[in-house]
Amino acid sequence: MQKRRQSTAVRGPNGRIAFFLPRHWIMLDEVRARSRRHRFLNVSTGELLTLTPEGLLLLLHEATLVVRLLNPLTHQFTDFPRLTELLQARGYESARSLQVYGAGLVADASTVAVCFSCPMVLAVAKPGGKSWTVINDDYMNSVLPFAGRFYCATYRGVMVVNITSDQQPPMLLMVAELSESFYFSKMAHSSHLVDNGGELMLVHRCLDSNYKRKYDVYRVDFEAGLLMPVKSFNGCAVFMGMSRTISVSAGVFPSITADII
Repeated sequence: MQKRRQSTAVRGPNGRIAFFLPRHWIMLDEVRARSRRHRFLNVSTGELLTLTPEGLLLLLHEATLVVRLLNPLTHQFTDFPRLTELLQARGYESARSLQVYGAGLVADASTVAVCFSCPMVLAVAKPGGKSWTVINDDYMNSVLPFAGRFYCATYRGVMVVNITSDQQPPMLLMVAELSESFYFSKMAHSSHLVDNGGELMLVHRCLDSNYKRKYDVYRVDFEAGLLMPVKSFNGCAVFMGMSRTISVSAGVFPSITADII
């Protein structure tokens, strides 16, 4: 290892160790309707990998407040605007108390959306841009990147980040509004978005008439713009956390019981 540190031959641009970079991989130029997946071919072995923009890492350099998006497969990164202006506008002098609730790519993976819990803002930015654009500063129950879009659960319903062009400001659009019979308490309830095998669902954590925990599950019906009650997770188990909820197939992991939270 000492020899590797001293040798410049094994290092690529920006100091990366070329030995660990993927070799012989090319991306196939394919256009498929409603698909965000890209296939990579190993020209030596013929192996194929299918990847999506999800799985990238959002990094923050605390000393400079520079935000970077890292591809852990290729070690390539993309620079985004500093957070200096965004934090100073809300009375923050440093990133010590900065907290991120969720992040994802939108607008054909050309823009990153970040939901901060401290400060409480939802903002978007483009690579090489000059600043972050704040879309919303209200509390979000949960956020989730799903099928190339960034969804948010609020006390009003399920909303999505909408970016149409550089001339129009980004905004939140309602996808499924809560019905009048849907009672939501900001103090006692929470709602959690989850990608359940390619289907967007919402788990409403609330209290029953005996003040015991109760979980109601809904499927987001995009065409009707409604939340449709469901009784199962189609053979999956759902794990809920403070900032993220995931669905795991019981068929893939037999030790997990299906259709439970």
